[in-house]
Amino acid sequence: MRSFHLNVWQRTGIMLAVVWAVASGLYMYSRDAERAGAASFSAHQACVSAERKRLHADAFMPRDSFAKCGKEAQEAYDAEMRGNWVGIILVALAPIPISWLIAYGFVAARRRIRVATTTGENYDNRRK
Repeated sequence: MRSFHLNVWQRTGIMLAVVWAVASGLYMYSRDAERAGAASFSAHQACVSAERKRLHADAFMPRDSFAKCGKEAQEAYDAEMRGNWVGIILVALAPIPISWLIAYGFVAARRRIRVATTTGENYDNRRK
């Protein structure tokens, strides 16, 4: 069986790709959760204000009003978080193959330059 070896740059690239995927995914999720939390808080505050206006100013809010406002807040949170996985996956994974293509493009360019300087001929002329 043939062994498979990666050079230092390839191992470093794989490590950076894994770190990028995990860190950017966590960052995007926490950003979306923070935004959803703000929407949830806002919906809860609006509901509580509406319930207080409906009741007498000095009256205590009944338990079912708090439950209703909690349910509205949860619905607002769920609506903000719905569909956020597509964006998280795109931000976490899309840059990885693009970065690898750019890196291999630089490697190919460096090889062309090295061949041209060591042989003294143009790379395009050498291929003919």
